[in-house]
Amino acid sequence: MIEFRFKPNLITLLALVSACSLIGAFRLIKEIHSYAFRNLIEPHPQLKSGLVEAYGRCGCIVSVQLVFESMTDRDVVAWSSLISAYALHGDAASALKTFQDMESAKVLPDDVAFLNVLKACSHAGLADEALVYFKRMQDDYGLRASKDHYSCLVDVLSRVGRLEEAYKVIQAMPEKPTAKTWGALLGACRNYGEVELAEIAAKELWKVEPENPANYVLLGKIYMSVGRQEEAERLRMEMKERGVKVSPGSSWCLFKD
Repeated sequence: MIEFRFKPNLITLLALVSACSLIGAFRLIKEIHSYAFRNLIEPHPQLKSGLVEAYGRCGCIVSVQLVFESMTDRDVVAWSSLISAYALHGDAASALKTFQDMESAKVLPDDVAFLNVLKACSHAGLADEALVYFKRMQDDYGLRASKDHYSCLVDVLSRVGRLEEAYKVIQAMPEKPTAKTWGALLGACRNYGEVELAEIAAKELWKVEPENPANYVLLGKIYMSVGRQEEAERLRMEMKERGVKVSPGSSWCLFKD
């Protein structure tokens, strides 16, 4: 663009920041930020929100905070981006504090802000806090919970071993649960030796992604961990009948011929 004498504008930089953010290209993000500053594009709130999110994806919390603090007009996107940065960085306390500060600033949170809060709770295993915010989102702000909100709730409940609660959340989902949602429950069932729910989750996963051998292997490991070798062997035969093949990197000896 520059060689053809076209000057990059706000739209150009937003696209560049978004692209670099996806791959965590910290050096390039800094270069874009510097270009925006030199050309007086940097003060735009939309670009600053994008930079907050981009620096957050790179794990550079110092840059995140500096950009956010330089903003005079902080809308819900800016606050949500800061919450997301803390969530990605594993700092749940700061993420929740930021949400509270946003409310104090009389900025109405949207569904994305609540999703980032739930992600922060999930990463830190804060199940009770996640349940509170999930309820507040609907009761206090009238926002409809999406499958992503439900998935975060299932994930955090599964992480802390509250598997029955996680299953009830899945059953209450208004939309069809994704493979990620069922996978979170199945993985937790292995950690806590819960066979019955593991079977339910595995069967649902087979419907969603029938060719994925990892779900069979994980259920087989759960069977073996509780001494149910016969069920594990039956599962191996079922895999063969369905033509599901385990990748060469699998470490479960039962699935090696």
